[in-house]
Amino acid sequence: MAWETRYDPSNDIVEVIYTGCLTGSDLQEAASSRIALARETNSTKILVDVSGIKEVQAGMMDVFNLPDELYEVRDACRQSEMALVMPTFQPGIDMAQFYETACKNRGWSVKTFKERQSAIDWLKET
Repeated sequence: MAWETRYDPSNDIVEVIYTGCLTGSDLQEAASSRIALARETNSTKILVDVSGIKEVQAGMMDVFNLPDELYEVRDACRQSEMALVMPTFQPGIDMAQFYETACKNRGWSVKTFKERQSAIDWLKET
């Protein structure tokens, strides 16, 4: 497993942290875990940190389908605000920006950031 979910009660943020190699199944499993934890904690602030990934094996369709196929099926909260901390290598950056666009086109609030603290600050402001 190249990801973990956790809850930060001091900031009321559900976090998903990815490391190593990112696969399509990682995306689905982590999103399911994140949705369940957000529901359990009643949090609408989500931090997804992919800055620690070194390789992407997930395809663009895995990313494209996440908002419709998974978020809708799992009944994710539409009022959620998601901050996405991008990786540092170009294919990963491209995928993160594509994900942001795919989510926004479906009505989900997602914003990409280069730095973790900027993402947290944005979530605290929303």
